[in-house]
Amino acid sequence: YSATRLEKFAPCAFAHFIQYGLRLRERAVYEFRPMDMGNLMHRALEQFSRELKKRNLNWAELTEEQRESIAEQALETAVEDYGNTILESSARNAYMKKRTERIFKRTLWALQEQLCRGHFVPEGFEVSVGGGRIDRVDVCEEEDRVLLRIIDYKSGVENFDLGDLYHGLQMQLVIYMNVASEIYQNDTGKEAVPAGMFYYNLKDPILRADSADAETAAKSFRMSGYANGDADILNKLEEGRENFVSASIRLTKKGTPYKNAAVLSTDDFHTIGRYMRRKITEMGEAIYDGKIPVSPYKNEKGTACDYCPYSSVCGFDPRLEGYDYRDFKKQSTE
Repeated sequence: YSATRLEKFAPCAFAHFIQYGLRLRERAVYEFRPMDMGNLMHRALEQFSRELKKRNLNWAELTEEQRESIAEQALETAVEDYGNTILESSARNAYMKKRTERIFKRTLWALQEQLCRGHFVPEGFEVSVGGGRIDRVDVCEEEDRVLLRIIDYKSGVENFDLGDLYHGLQMQLVIYMNVASEIYQNDTGKEAVPAGMFYYNLKDPILRADSADAETAAKSFRMSGYANGDADILNKLEEGRENFVSASIRLTKKGTPYKNAAVLSTDDFHTIGRYMRRKITEMGEAIYDGKIPVSPYKNEKGTACDYCPYSSVCGFDPRLEGYDYRDFKKQSTE
């Protein structure tokens, strides 16, 4: 079971059954959707990373000219692999191709800015682990430990929320951190310490021309997630900074995170990891037992039915007797 599949079961067991049990599929439509742009960007990022390794180039040392040139080549390869006929089939799709290129180049610029400010290096893109793929694993190896940062790229706007994690709606980052920690600990013989787990939203922000310096621009690409609040680890993520560029973290003059900063202790990360293993076991047993109730969730952000393609199949209607949402009430981070 992949993290994606488990995240399908948590919102509604019946939707999971329809997709993975009955294997129903939506009617194929010949169009280039936002999801396709996300897939294309993922492939291009993987291709870009391969090309850097092939040329023995370092992210931090890339010139703008090198980055732009390799970006164009990587995207072109990804488009060819994806089936470039659809991207030339209409003026709209041709524009989408240009927009994808613009977002891709800005993404690479932002990633380089973030990496140059810290001690982490990308160890791998699109890393295959246990039925899933980690979009990016960043590593900072020390004498007695390995610091890990897990990053998942999202084509839409998605914020990491511990409440959603608690209910199984956001499992990817923690599952990937658990797996990566196990792998690096076994491979290096050193303690693997979570340094952070983040969503990076692939976006194209509009910046004010009168304040478009590099730091202001970089902040527009901040990631959503949690960093390790240990002072030394924070300094490895972004050296000598009070306001982080890569994530929404502010430090006091003493170098400690503010109370509401998106940080967790190492023990917190391990607690979340243990909880996720338990959650996977519970969900796996429910799937194995054939539990497929039509029981979508609702919370303050919406419901499982809002974008579900199977609403015409299940017939769920909260106005009818016997149909009820599972109410995922908002809880404090603590």
